[in-house]
Amino acid sequence: WAARSTFVGSSSQAGAKKQAEQKPLVLPSGVKHNRLRILVLHGMKMNGKSFEKKARNFFGPLRDLAELVFIDGPRPYVAAGETGAAGTGVRCWYDTTDDSGSIQYVGLGDTLGYMERVFAESGPFDGVLGFSQGGCFAAIMAALQKSTLKFRFCVIISAPYCRDSKRLELHLKEAPV
Repeated sequence: WAARSTFVGSSSQAGAKKQAEQKPLVLPSGVKHNRLRILVLHGMKMNGKSFEKKARNFFGPLRDLAELVFIDGPRPYVAAGETGAAGTGVRCWYDTTDDSGSIQYVGLGDTLGYMERVFAESGPFDGVLGFSQGGCFAAIMAALQKSTLKFRFCVIISAPYCRDSKRLELHLKEAPV
């Protein structure tokens, strides 16, 4: 996986070190605040770089407040029953079975392991922002809040709810109260 910072232009490890060394920002209200580090998860059939490019104007106002770290989903997107090519380099966070009676998210456990490596190698992150399938996965991560996947906030944009009923039950049982 490759972490990319939209606005800092440094490697993820250097970004974490740079954040620790930087002076606090002074907000218009006069409050001092350290820059946030936000992990950004793209939607299905995208990758970190394409999402960063498409959403550049949306994220523009955050330039002074946050370092946005865009990463690629760990799974290559493989079109199942779709017409037309998905394109090269497109990724996803998990695959979904197409049986509407018992939808399952395939590969979610591997993706959680991947995220543990991302947090260990490029963290810490103050928050996670996810779009579409990345938003659904961000919500799952927020529900779990494993000791290795700790963050203070989660932003979910245009994402479906978790439709894997077995996974949802498991997360609700494991979620901190």
